[in-house]
Amino acid sequence: MANNFNTEKRKRLKTDPEKTKKELRKRKKKLVVIAFSVCILLGILAFIAYVVIPAFDSGINIERSEIITGNFYSEDEITPEIIDIYEKEYKYKGYIAYTFDGQTSYVNSQSAYSSGGKTAEFFVKYFDAVAEGDKNAYSLLFSPGFDFSKDPYASGKIDFPPQRIYDVSVELSEEIYDKNSGITKGTFFVDYRIYCNEGNFRIDIDKDHAFSPLVFETETFGDEIKIVDIYHRYGK
Repeated sequence: MANNFNTEKRKRLKTDPEKTKKELRKRKKKLVVIAFSVCILLGILAFIAYVVIPAFDSGINIERSEIITGNFYSEDEITPEIIDIYEKEYKYKGYIAYTFDGQTSYVNSQSAYSSGGKTAEFFVKYFDAVAEGDKNAYSLLFSPGFDFSKDPYASGKIDFPPQRIYDVSVELSEEIYDKNSGITKGTFFVDYRIYCNEGNFRIDIDKDHAFSPLVFETETFGDEIKIVDIYHRYGK
C-alpha cells in the first residue's frame, strides 16, 4: 500500500510542471531580493567605514577654505529694499547667544563679561568687528601663528566691508588648562548668517542666508585670548 502511495505521488510531481515553474520563479525572486538587500547593506557599511568613521576619528574635520558656494548677490542686486529689510528685521545689534554649561544668555559688550566671562566678551568683539568691517579690530583677535590662508582678512592687510550678520550664536564646547604653559585652550561652536551675502567676507555661505557652522579654537594666556584655528563643523 505504501509503495502504491509513493508511486502515485511521484507521478503527480512529474505531471505538474507548471507548479514547478512557479516555485522556481518564486525562488528566483527571493534570491534577487536577498542579493539587492545585501548590496544595499554593503553600501551602507562602506559609507560608514570610509566616510563617517574617518570623519569622527579626526573630529570636526572640514577645512573652511574647502567649501565655496560661488552663489552670491552682486553689488547691483543689493537694493535699498534689501537694506531696509535687514535694518528693520535682521540687523545685528551687538547681541550674541552665548552658551556655557548648557545655559544660553544673550549678551552684548556691556553684559558679556558678567554673563559669560572674558570669552563671551571676546566673541562680542569678534562679531562687532565683522559687522563694522573693522579689519584692524578683527586682526587683533588672531594669533600670529594663525594660518591666514584660511581667513586672509585675519591678517589685517585686506579690507572687508561691514557684514549684514544675524542669528549669531557661540557655544563653548571644551576648555583645557595646561598647568605647564599656563595656557587655556578653548573649542567653540560658532554659527551665524549673512543677509544677502555678497561673498566679500565669507565665501562658504550662500546668498540665501544659510548657516555654515564653524569651530573656533582659542588660546588664553592671562587676560589675552587669541584665535589659533577656524574650521567647519562636520555634518552641519
